[in-house]
Amino acid sequence: MKIIVLALCCVLTAAVTQRRLTDAEQQQAIDKLNEVRRRVANGEAINKDGNKLPPAADMQQLNVDTTFEDQAYTWVTNCNYDYQPNSNQLINAF
Repeated sequence: MKIIVLALCCVLTAAVTQRRLTDAEQQQAIDKLNEVRRRVANGEAINKDGNKLPPAADMQQLNVDTTFEDQAYTWVTNCNYDYQPNSNQLINAF
């Protein structure tokens, strides 16, 4: 789970900083995720209690698909960071 969170953080950081992941970075993330998935598929993954998890019935390998990355990059690069509150909105001041 930590690996998945790390991979997602890398993707989101790249999107927020408006920097795309290199092919090597993408492949490194996919390889690490597939390594974890392979352990689960083979019944080698250990749960939090120290017991082995049962093998996965149909674990598929992941491949790089930049569709969501392309969409996120387009969204971030076109984002308007200026905020103009609506005059009808109430703003709570603390």
